[in-house]
Amino acid sequence: FTEGGTYGQNPQAWEEYRRFISETSDDWARESTNLLGAYWQRLTGEDLEMRKAAAAAFVGYELSISKTFIDPAVLAEYL
Repeated sequence: FTEGGTYGQNPQAWEEYRRFISETSDDWARESTNLLGAYWQRLTGEDLEMRKAAAAAFVGYELSISKTFIDPAVLAEYL
């Protein structure tokens, strides 16, 4: 979740996981080295909409690597 160790399980989902942080970052050079910390900042921040968006992005990635078969309907249900 931090340095790409789970990248190989679903490369497309990994890129989406990274993209969320890159698009919401004020300091991508720093945050790209600790994606989990960047998510933590967004998940615990004061902006409710950002917390919801970060939770959806994080859970979407988590769901995409937790199974061998990725059912798009399951992802859509939770996101």
